[in-house]
Amino acid sequence: NINIEVGGLTIAPGDLLHGDESGLVSVPKDIAGDVVNRAKDVIKEEADYFDFLKSDDYTFEKLQRRIVPHD
Repeated sequence: NINIEVGGLTIAPGDLLHGDESGLVSVPKDIAGDVVNRAKDVIKEEADYFDFLKSDDYTFEKLQRRIVPHD
């Protein structure tokens, strides 16, 4: 029931860990709910993006407008 360090990452008891091919992160339990909610938002944003890429409305110019912010 103590903090440990693995590869430079401090992990506290109860931390939520997420690992993938990009590495490992430790999420403190007091913000874990916020992370879940934000992940749901990201999933929706990505679904909208990929739906656009597959749609008849797709053009390279429209893709650029989505990626590069314009004033």
